Amino acid sequence: MRRIAPRHLSRIIATLSLPGADPSPEADPALTALTFAWRDVVGTLIATHSQPCSLDDGVLTLSCSEPAIASELCLRERDLCHALSQRGFRVAAIRIRSPRT
Repeated sequence: MRRIAPRHLSRIIATLSLPGADPSPEADPALTALTFAWRDVVGTLIATHSQPCSLDDGVLTLSCSEPAIASELCLRERDLCHALSQRGFRVAAIRIRSPRT
């Protein structure tokens, strides 16, 4: 029987608690940490309807389930980038993938 390689506890927790979390070894630890901090940064309502998808070269890509939430995030981009940088995340811009209506 083939033995499965151990995984980091943070990846296991992400798999159990976040829908769509990527448990693969290629998962970005900064994105995982940002995902856990997301609700504290944006609040419960917005966090319920949005989720960080990727963090590449300082650009945070978010998925939103509601157009109104996407608009709110666009309006708050500068404040969000500042709040995230205060928590140690290097985010210079936010890109939003909103649902098609």
